Amino acid sequence: MAFPFRTFCAAVLALGLSACGFHLRGQGQVGPALPFSTVYVENPSGSAIAPLLSRSLSLQKGVSVMSDVRAADTILSVLSEQQAKDLLTLNRAGRVNEYQLTYRVSVQLKKNNQAFGEPVTVWVRRDFPYSDSSVLGKEQEEQLVWRMMREEATTLLMYRLPAVKAVSRP
Repeated sequence: MAFPFRTFCAAVLALGLSACGFHLRGQGQVGPALPFSTVYVENPSGSAIAPLLSRSLSLQKGVSVMSDVRAADTILSVLSEQQAKDLLTLNRAGRVNEYQLTYRVSVQLKKNNQAFGEPVTVWVRRDFPYSDSSVLGKEQEEQLVWRMMREEATTLLMYRLPAVKAVSRP
């Protein structure tokens, strides 16, 4: 008798989740629709976020990422990408206790070789604890944190790009 009850509960749960619009992470579109259908991601400075932006844009419904700039109606250009590691706190002995990692990236949309809207800039900050006693894995951990910050900045950009409006120039 327990088996049919479990099956019934699983069916009700599955029906409830499908009815509320639930979808697995990575499935479907992130944020609102973008104001373009084809895009070329321009990366003049060789930044690390450009491949992440290309991947995120290719997952958007109705958007194609082009490998040739002439085939795209919009160009997404990475204007700047900056990483900063600042001292946040010291312990009583005067040794570093914590750093603050700051990642800043600016992108610009262009249509017909003209800037479309204002540049979009996002900041991501993390407090990074540091200890002299555990130095061995800290460099790899810091690289992992930087990578996670780039992924978060990509997500933030994907939510802000649909809000870009054309700027009227006098």
